[in-house]
Amino acid sequence: MPASLDRDAIASRFKNIPVMPILAMKKFATQKTIVPILHVNENVSLEEQIAERAHELWRQRGREPGSDLSDWFQAEREVNEWHQRRHKKD
Repeated sequence: MPASLDRDAIASRFKNIPVMPILAMKKFATQKTIVPILHVNENVSLEEQIAERAHELWRQRGREPGSDLSDWFQAEREVNEWHQRRHKKD
C-alpha cells in the first residue's frame, strides 16, 4: 500500500478536529503564568506605593498601553489590602 494512502486514511480520521494555527500554538505553549508579587515600600507615600504597583502590573502585562486606569485601581486595591493585613498582624 502506498504511503500516500496511509496518510490520507489517517488525515480523514482527524478532519473534524479543530486545528489550532501554528502561531497560536506557539503563543499558547510559551505563555508564562505571572504570579503577582507585591512589594510595598513603606518609606514613600501611599500614592507612590500605588503608582509603583501600577507600574509593576503594566510591566508584567508586557508594557501594553490602554489599561492604565484598571492597573491603578488594581494596585490601589492590592496596596490597601496589604496595609490592612499588616495592621491586623500588629
